[in-house]
Amino acid sequence: MLGYRDTKKHLSESEIKRYQRREMRPDELISASDHLAACTDCFERFHDPRLVEPAYEFAHNALEITGDHLLYEQLAGYTDDTLEARQREAVERHLAACEECEADLQSFFDLSALIDSRDRAPRSSPITPVSAVPTFWERLRVPSYRSLLPELSFRTFAQAASLAVILGLILWGVTRSSQKQIDGLTSEIQRLQAENDSMRDAASNANAQIALLSKQNEEMRQGGDLSQTVRLNDGIGQVTLDETGDVKGLEALPAELKTSVQAALTNARLQIAPVPAIKIGRVGTLLSDGGNAETFKLIGPVSSVVLSNSPPFKWEALPGATRYTVLVRDINTGREIESDPLSDTQWTPKEPLARGHTYAWMVEALKDGRRLRAPALNQPYAGFKVLEKQAFDNIQRAQVEWGNSHLVMGIVYAKAGLKDAARKELRELQAANPGNPVINKLIKSLDSKK
Repeated sequence: MLGYRDTKKHLSESEIKRYQRREMRPDELISASDHLAACTDCFERFHDPRLVEPAYEFAHNALEITGDHLLYEQLAGYTDDTLEARQREAVERHLAACEECEADLQSFFDLSALIDSRDRAPRSSPITPVSAVPTFWERLRVPSYRSLLPELSFRTFAQAASLAVILGLILWGVTRSSQKQIDGLTSEIQRLQAENDSMRDAASNANAQIALLSKQNEEMRQGGDLSQTVRLNDGIGQVTLDETGDVKGLEALPAELKTSVQAALTNARLQIAPVPAIKIGRVGTLLSDGGNAETFKLIGPVSSVVLSNSPPFKWEALPGATRYTVLVRDINTGREIESDPLSDTQWTPKEPLARGHTYAWMVEALKDGRRLRAPALNQPYAGFKVLEKQAFDNIQRAQVEWGNSHLVMGIVYAKAGLKDAARKELRELQAANPGNPVINKLIKSLDSKK
């Protein structure tokens, strides 16, 4: 491509703008630079304030940020000495305590010095004529724009330096405002990772339940004991399992739940959701009791699933203890909760726990200046899981529709891992059917699950 000085009389407005923004191709940029070095008219139009002001306006908008630092107007006003006395005093107080804003102010001073030096430069300057135009490939071998500087006047250098300072300030403003977005994204990633871990645990538990149900169905298929009819007096009336395995008295029950009732009565065994094992030990630094075996026990929740996300923590009293402290850790996120010093043997967290998360907990008692732990130092913490939101909603619907059936609710609670609630329902059913062997086996299978 031929140079501008050979093919055009002057640069167009769009070409000057593209040159200032460095949007030209390398050959166009070199030719335009040669033309500006040789053409006084285009050189003057290159410095037209109308072309420079948009860059200043963009910088102004990019640097107008909020936070604990000075605004663009404050820095510019302080540099130009246009602030009121009260505003100037406030800016100086902030600069004395903020190194970052002080560095930004120095950039404004440097920019002002460059602009002043440009304005004081003569309107025209001799330009060394170019004796020979290098080829396009020779120009491309130049590693940077430094080779163009000897061909331009000092005003061209000042203009380019001014734009470079403005660009640096723009990048500074964008970087500062983007940091908050980066922090927010980091927090969101951590939250999503915690949810992913919770979903992975839920999937693992679901697989265990499927395996257990498949085993029970296989046992039924290979020959369950259906030699006699099972009759139970339930809260909604009489429930019967006949010799063919058909359940009577619960015809309106959903098919899946009806299958669970049939399996429980046929095998005299409950399907119970497993609770994740807790393997962590102490939380923080605990003092040994010097070999003394004295300890106390936790009452609940222990090795179970809880329906409420604000469960009460209960433990036995330790004779002579003056205070207790409860320590709880969220296994999914690692977050720890600690109670205030307590004199009672029961405590409920102020904030609800996360549904679907597994928790480990212990109680530390202070007695005669010694700290004693439950569970004991040689045992892991007690563990429990807060019921997932979907399972919680399913149980609430079952309570509305089948809340009067101790048999149905006992099976529903056991399937969700709510052993304490299931045990309470089956005890009610046992009281209405004293000596019934099926109910006794159901309760025994519930108590045998660890």
